[in-house]
Amino acid sequence: MNYGKWALILTPVVLIAGFIAYASVSEHAAQNKAKSFCSNFKPGDDFNAAMDQVNAAAASDKLLNKENHLAIMFSSYDPQSVYACEIDGKDGKIIKVHYSHLAQE
Repeated sequence: MNYGKWALILTPVVLIAGFIAYASVSEHAAQNKAKSFCSNFKPGDDFNAAMDQVNAAAASDKLLNKENHLAIMFSSYDPQSVYACEIDGKDGKIIKVHYSHLAQE
């Protein structure tokens, strides 16, 4: 049996399967982080406390607008695929919490 031939055939297959598994896990992890972050807040909660949590969180990117909008983003293996939790506020209270997937092309 020629093991070199099989190694030559199986190596690319294993590498491709490994990349697909990594990509899937990475995408799922970014999605879960954004959904989990959003689940911490609901309308009526303190907007400033949400701002503190956004500020303290480890994320790919953050947008802090003290007036009325916060956004925290989590990237997967693909920087074009970003999952976000956006929080809108008014008069110091949260009025809207929104999870979204931002796929840029």
